[in-house]
Amino acid sequence: MNFFKREKKPLCPLIERACIQERCTLWQHITGQDPQQAGKTIDMHDCALRWNAVLLIEQNRQVSQLHASINQLRNTLGIPKAG
Repeated sequence: MNFFKREKKPLCPLIERACIQERCTLWQHITGQDPQQAGKTIDMHDCALRWNAVLLIEQNRQVSQLHASINQLRNTLGIPKAG
């Protein structure tokens, strides 16, 4: 299933009717790198609720990479583990 494939008439989970798109405060312009396909860029408008899960997964991936970098730096500097 392709996350970015649009349905013909998306339904809003809040109003339980057809999405009102640009008239809704949750309608956002998303730009950046595609977290599911490396090297692909995204530049589109979509519902913030629809993007929530993807952005949370990407945030978790970034935090994990940061944690690994900090551990590598700590090991390079010879700082003992806390705890």
